[in-house]
Amino acid sequence: MSNIHATADARAHQISAFFTTAIDVAATVEGTIQGLAMRIVAAIEQRILRRRLTRLPDHMLLDLGFERDWDGAIRSLRDLD
Repeated sequence: MSNIHATADARAHQISAFFTTAIDVAATVEGTIQGLAMRIVAAIEQRILRRRLTRLPDHMLLDLGFERDWDGAIRSLRDLD
């Protein structure tokens, strides 16, 4: 093997190592963004559910396993156990 081939082989290895590291970083960033997006979506869905529950009458809340407290707050009957 000549010096030119050895240098070219070393450069190719360095470039592939750089891309592997860049891909790992990109995968980590993507995973972090997906996790945050899932949390945001869950929070929005929970807020929508709470808003819908506040509009229901008391007898329907009881059917679903919730009750309205004296101050108007809605709480789960499971929390009382």
